[in-house]
Order: sequence, then structure tokens, then C-alpha cells
Amino acid sequence: MENVEKEADAYIELKFGPRWKYIAVVRAFLQNFMALSSTDNGRGDKIAMAVSELLENAVKYATGDETDVGVWLNGSEDSIAVR
Repeated sequence: MENVEKEADAYIELKFGPRWKYIAVVRAFLQNFMALSSTDNGRGDKIAMAVSELLENAVKYATGDETDVGVWLNGSEDSIAVR
């Protein structure tokens, strides 16, 4: 993941408490982030949906006090990494 982080054209990392009500807000934020960082809005919507599904699982099965999400975009390689 370190190479992805160093080579990313745009990235975001978020931490929040494992609360169900935050998922919709994070999804909307990611959709806007992807719209600003990528020219393919349809792809951004799909990534935001996938991240939302992963966050639902993370919150549902969380044992800790926070949920982390990271998204890195690399336009030159047309790649996206999600952690």
C-alpha cells in the first residue's frame, strides 16, 4: 500500500466512530471526492457504493472504537486503492 500512497494523485483518509448513521455521510463525501478527482462520475459512484458496503460490514462487526477508510487515486495508471 505504501507505493500507492506515494504515487497517488489524490487521496483521502477518514476515521470515525463505528456508528451506522455516519455511513451515508461518508458515502456522499466519497462521491463528491471522486467527482472532483476523476473524470468518470459513474466509476466514482460505483467506488462510493463499494466503500459504503465495506463500511457497513466494518461498523456491523466492529470491535474497536473507530472505523478507518482510505481511498487513493492514481490517474496516470487509472487505478484506485481502497483500504
